[in-house]
Amino acid sequence: DKILNLISDLEGIEKQPEENQREFKLSFFYNPEVSPPEEELMTILRKNDIPAKIIQSHQGLLDILPIRASKGDAIRHIYMEQGIEPEQILVCGDSGNDEDMLRGNTLGLVVNNYSQELEKLRGEPRIYFAEKEYAEGIIEGIEHYNFFNEIIIPGE
Repeated sequence: DKILNLISDLEGIEKQPEENQREFKLSFFYNPEVSPPEEELMTILRKNDIPAKIIQSHQGLLDILPIRASKGDAIRHIYMEQGIEPEQILVCGDSGNDEDMLRGNTLGLVVNNYSQELEKLRGEPRIYFAEKEYAEGIIEGIEHYNFFNEIIIPGE
């Protein structure tokens, strides 16, 4: 409720329908041309003692989550709990809500139908940008890393 009170009246930010909301995630439509930039939104949250993270995706969606909640944190929890080496995990993404997960110690794959907010990851040694889209891009990434045989780890 506190986040909603702080964010809802800002220009270019509109709460998404209830079916898109979760217990630990607030989702908004976000117009980057008129909305306050992400840094300003973070300042608003911090000044009000709200430990949260902001994730933008698909050039118009914005999620606010608890500071320690993300796909990347979930992946790290799984491989640490299960004793799996991160290089034995292939994560695939297509939008800004996948960035945290893609930046981890795992092998990352961005399919060609990705949203532009992931373009900044191009050139990262453990993130492969597939030429193909959707499932074909995932197959391409599996082949790129030789994932089901002797895994090829870039830079090693």
